[in-house]
Amino acid sequence: MVNDLIDELPRLISESDTHVSQLALMLVSRLSETMPQSMNKIPEGVLPAALTLIRSPLLQGSALTTMTSFFCSLVKSGNKSLTFVELVQHLTNPVYNPSPATQPSQLSPLSPQTGLLQHLVLCSRPPLS
Repeated sequence: MVNDLIDELPRLISESDTHVSQLALMLVSRLSETMPQSMNKIPEGVLPAALTLIRSPLLQGSALTTMTSFFCSLVKSGNKSLTFVELVQHLTNPVYNPSPATQPSQLSPLSPQTGLLQHLVLCSRPPLS
């Protein structure tokens, strides 16, 4: 049942409805905390949709905060098929290897993707004792 749900989530993550996208990403974040074994399908389904949404100028406010939490939960889940380094590569690939498909608009230093990278690095650090 959870796998069927994860299969449907990529269709819900788009810039056409950021509130529904936010709810879908919150669901994935909670699933990664409660059922980490269900995260195997995330790299081929939900992640590409989230990486497309992160480039949208419409992503702001609570939807952006949820996107940040989504990436943090992926890092914290310890998923072997999607490591911290791979996530950073996915996020920086449009900047270092631009193409028309990955550059719908110019990335600026204040883009959501830049802030997300900074937050992702912070959440990957081990907690201070």
